[in-house]
Amino acid sequence: MDHAEDGPLISVVIPTYMRAASVARALDSIVEPGIDPLRIQVIVVDNASTDDTEAVVDARRDRIPGLEFHRWPTNVGPLENWRRGIALARAPWLKILWSDDQLEPRA
Repeated sequence: MDHAEDGPLISVVIPTYMRAASVARALDSIVEPGIDPLRIQVIVVDNASTDDTEAVVDARRDRIPGLEFHRWPTNVGPLENWRRGIALARAPWLKILWSDDQLEPRA
């Protein structure tokens, strides 16, 4: 099997800051029946939030095997947070999903 078929097909980057509840909805909208969750890399880049964002992400690791959480030690601003998420993406396709948004079914 080709190596490209083994890794993620799409990277979904979710930049966030202090939005634990909306990150939960965003993450829940990603995985659908019939879509192999191993083909999706999900990267949550947190801009030094002090809310429950990390716990929300951790609670979804069993449903999203390719879920990664990266938190800055200090707030670096939105642009640098977005850049970090994009730099961590490994798949040939990239989707930025804002932390207060969610994907429609079959998106």
